[in-house]
Amino acid sequence: METVQIILYRDAEKKNLANLNFQFCKVLVLLSDKDSNLERLDQNQLCCHYTIGQFPFASAKIIIQKTPWQHHLWRVATNEKIVYLTFDDGPTPDVTHKTLEILERYHAKATFFCLGRNAEHYPEIIDLIIKQGHRLGNHSYSHLKGFKSSIKTYLDDVELASEFLDTKLFRPPYGRIRRRQAVRLSKHYQIVLWDILSHDYNRKISPEKCYRNVINNVRSGSVIVFHDSEKAAPNMLKALPMTLEKLQAENYRFEVIPYTYG
Repeated sequence: METVQIILYRDAEKKNLANLNFQFCKVLVLLSDKDSNLERLDQNQLCCHYTIGQFPFASAKIIIQKTPWQHHLWRVATNEKIVYLTFDDGPTPDVTHKTLEILERYHAKATFFCLGRNAEHYPEIIDLIIKQGHRLGNHSYSHLKGFKSSIKTYLDDVELASEFLDTKLFRPPYGRIRRRQAVRLSKHYQIVLWDILSHDYNRKISPEKCYRNVINNVRSGSVIVFHDSEKAAPNMLKALPMTLEKLQAENYRFEVIPYTYG
């Protein structure tokens, strides 16, 4: 599958994407440091797979080339019925505890991409996550936006989080990271993105919709994003058990993101 780098410009020349001579691709969005167009895109648009005819942006310059994103983990290569549940933005008192209780009920393991500031405040929850056989990931200390942060500021923030999170997995907040930030962090971390986003943080949609966002797109090796945050809790705490029930009935297993990937 070819990797396509999509660079969006304010006054980009319109192109008929359906005429491109490939059928299916991972869409990667990269903006120059001076461009702010990316702020108009949501996480799902950044990381979904599209058929070219369904690509949602009419104006774009298409460049086919290798990018650092090719080496990030979007989905684990496996033919086994295994999926990888991940939780961002915790730990959060009560919410993370309830999440752990649900996972234990279904004998499921997950990877928690924690904010350093939360890990600093709630080390006992971090210890509980580890004790119950789950895995930690670094989600930065302050939840910075990579496109709005200098390289030094961004790297320093990730390094600060590492004082409270012993892990070699990193997920950029919002899934947004500059090329040079990614290159530097890739020397020390496996950068983990996703192929399924539940959208549990979106209060305009229902838990049932979050559940469908996962179930309708799941496949072997999928990396699925939920959030153990107060904002996402009303959706996540209802959608998660439904998701586990359904996938378990289809003989899926739930494992932690492997450190040795790639």
